[in-house]
Amino acid sequence: MKLLAIESSCDETAAAVIQDGRILSNVVASQIRLHTQYGGVVPELAAREHLANLVPVVQQSLAEAEIRADDLDWVSATQGPGLPPALMVGYQAAQHMAFALGIPLLGIQHHEAHLYSPWIDPEQKRLESEAFEPNLSLVVSGGHTLLLWVKSPMNHEVVGGTLDDAAGECFDKTAKLLGLPYPGGPLMDRLAAQGNPDAHRFPVRCSRMLALTSASVGSKQPCVIICRNIRNVCRMNTQYAMFVPRSSPPSSTYSLPRRSVQQKPMR
Repeated sequence: MKLLAIESSCDETAAAVIQDGRILSNVVASQIRLHTQYGGVVPELAAREHLANLVPVVQQSLAEAEIRADDLDWVSATQGPGLPPALMVGYQAAQHMAFALGIPLLGIQHHEAHLYSPWIDPEQKRLESEAFEPNLSLVVSGGHTLLLWVKSPMNHEVVGGTLDDAAGECFDKTAKLLGLPYPGGPLMDRLAAQGNPDAHRFPVRCSRMLALTSASVGSKQPCVIICRNIRNVCRMNTQYAMFVPRSSPPSSTYSLPRRSVQQKPMR
C-alpha cells in the first residue's frame, strides 16, 4: 500500500510517502524566517505560505520516493488540532487530490501521531509496532500539553493536561520577554542547562478539581515581574546583564515541567 501524507497544522508544510509502513520520503518546508520578525506564528501568513509551498513539497516528496500520483492507494492529511487557516490548506488539498485520483482520504489527529512516533526506527525508517509497550505519554505540541495513558496501539485516553496555555507557549512567551529570538523555546531550553534552577522562585500549582491537570497562570506573571526587575537592574549594572540569560530560563523551565506532571489528590 502506498500512502501520501500531508501536514500543515502550523508553520511547516510537509509531505511524506509511506509504502507498507516504510517511509520512502519526507520533505519539510519551514517558515521560521517569515515569522521571526513577529515573534510568533501569524496564522494568516502561515496559510499563505502553505498555499505557495504545498505543491512543490508534494511533488518533491513523490519524486524522492520515485512514485507517481497515479500509483497512490491512499491520501492522508492532518485534520486537527492546529491553526484553522493552515489546516484548511493541507486538508482541502488532500481532499481534492483524493477525489481526482479516486482513492480514499484519511484524516489524521496529529496528537495521536505524536504518541506513536517514538516507535519509528530512524535507521529502518519504519514503524516498529511490535516493539510497542504500554506507557504514560506527555505530549507537548504547539498550543497543547497533554498527559495520556496509552494501553495499546490506538487505545489511549487523556488523563490530564494544561487548563490554559501549553508549556510550549509559556516557553516562547518567556523567551520573548527576555528578548530572545524566535523560536525562543528551544533556546530557553539550551540556556536552562547552563543556569541555576534556584536563581528565582516560581510557583508550582495544580488544579484542585482534577487530578493530573495544571495551569500556567501562576508562572507567566512572575516571569513578567522578574524580567521587568532585571531590566531595571541591567540599566544600572551592565555586568549583571550578562548573567540574566543564565538565571531566568532555568528557573521557569524547571517550574513548567513540574507543573505539567505533578499529581494533586482529588478533593
